[in-house]
Amino acid sequence: MAGNPTESCLLFIDKYRPSSFEELRFNQTVAQKIMASAKSHEMPHIIIKGPSGCGKKTFADFYIQSKYDKDKLVTKPQKLDIKHASKTIELQLLYSQYHYKIDPSAHGVYDRLIIQGFIKDMLQTRPISPTIPYHIIIIENADRLTLEAQQSLRRTLEKYIDNCRFIFLISQESSLIDPLMSRCALFRLAAPTHEEIITHLKHICSNERIPAIDSQLQQISTYSQRSLSTAVNLLQQIWTEVPKALTETSILRFRDLIEIDQYLDQIMTLLFGKRSPKTILQIRALLFDLLVHCEDPLEILKRLFQLVFKRVNDAEKHEVIQALVKYENTLKQGSKPIYHLEGFVVTVLNLL
Repeated sequence: MAGNPTESCLLFIDKYRPSSFEELRFNQTVAQKIMASAKSHEMPHIIIKGPSGCGKKTFADFYIQSKYDKDKLVTKPQKLDIKHASKTIELQLLYSQYHYKIDPSAHGVYDRLIIQGFIKDMLQTRPISPTIPYHIIIIENADRLTLEAQQSLRRTLEKYIDNCRFIFLISQESSLIDPLMSRCALFRLAAPTHEEIITHLKHICSNERIPAIDSQLQQISTYSQRSLSTAVNLLQQIWTEVPKALTETSILRFRDLIEIDQYLDQIMTLLFGKRSPKTILQIRALLFDLLVHCEDPLEILKRLFQLVFKRVNDAEKHEVIQALVKYENTLKQGSKPIYHLEGFVVTVLNLL
């Protein structure tokens, strides 16, 4: 494959990321609205809502590019120590000359302290552009912030209206408090269709000279549940590990490739097999491994629920749904994911 050696080492998800609104293959209507907003002299606080893998971060970056009339944003990682009383919290962020991108929800119950400390430090510097007299802060997974952090942001939006503009990236509107929703312009992104995902995968295969038949790309799209980023990563993983599978008319065995699926299969075997007092300890070890490998706790809970729901009878399904609602809520509010995941598992064990 000819080209820049550095580019050839990039992951497909980075190498084939669109570089402008015009290159987007879906959500063009929303893209035009965001472009029009970016060209306006005034900038409101913004919420970009959409399911996982639909391009929320990409849209936010394009908005800033359009706002500052730049062809590309050069972002750099940085570590910032947020000090509070006797505790120091290390915040990892991305920044450019024109914006900051943070994810306070990754720090659990300390997210409120991070937001307050970061904004205090950031306001000590001046905005880079004389025509745009405020800092732009992108907050990822804003719907996963604790209630205290969201209430803090509500006051921050009012107090620093002359200095800051926020872009919130969320997956669920119901998890964001109404005072924040009412203070922001909302843009809703739809997940790409299977046809749009397959078209993008074909584009990658053509450029990378990857032989792949339509039926296999269709399987990748279906398994990704309309998440473009998941589909692209799956294509690269299959091409790297079992390239022949892309040209054979066989069923792709995703569970042999995806680590989280292998762990969840073991958990299901323990849950529905010969149970003993040691079962909980064995499941706890598997859940710890998933968390150590940086799997999203909410995604683990969601996948556990889907697998359990398929295997219980109709009388038990209502109780499984109740357990999901309870532990999804406590998981978002708590600081130790293992407790809430294990609580869901124990509830299912008692039910069985």
